[in-house]
Amino acid sequence: MWLILLAHGLNAVGYLAHTMFWVDYLVRELGLSLATGGFYWSVFGLGAAVGPMLTGRLADAFGIRRCLLLGFAVKAVAAALPVWASSAPALFVSSLLMGVCTPGVLALVSAYTLEVVGPKLNRQVWGKATFSFSLAQGVGGFIMAAAVTHMESYRALFIASAVALLGSITCISAVTGPTGTGFKTKGIS
Repeated sequence: MWLILLAHGLNAVGYLAHTMFWVDYLVRELGLSLATGGFYWSVFGLGAAVGPMLTGRLADAFGIRRCLLLGFAVKAVAAALPVWASSAPALFVSSLLMGVCTPGVLALVSAYTLEVVGPKLNRQVWGKATFSFSLAQGVGGFIMAAAVTHMESYRALFIASAVALLGSITCISAVTGPTGTGFKTKGIS
């Protein structure tokens, strides 16, 4: 349970750079127009609209745990991609994948929590997981907002988000329990 709570908290930090600073990074740091920044933010929103449906279908086919680990990995790549490349295709992919993974991975964490702890404990554990996410989001957001005033680039924040997501992968990889290896989700999602 504690590993899931930690993974979910790190997941909250994993999307902060994109949700707090993405358009400002695109406009101010990369010199793109505000309309272009808005376009990439819309791509994020489009990804967010389809994310839970896509991840749910994948989890049905391949298992929750496997898809959750892949989701964290894809989200980490999306977080770090702007550090490596600032071409239009790279920014599009980063926006879309971060959008897909933000609510999609959240749905997978919820389903995985149910899978690991069972229906009897799920409400209690999911409440704690939600608290963990909220706390990490608030503290992480405060730290990033304070840190950015002393930085010349947002790139370090994208790396911090990616590292947090790698921490989520480590936590979920270490989960053991009655169904910690995952199973197909027919009837759960």
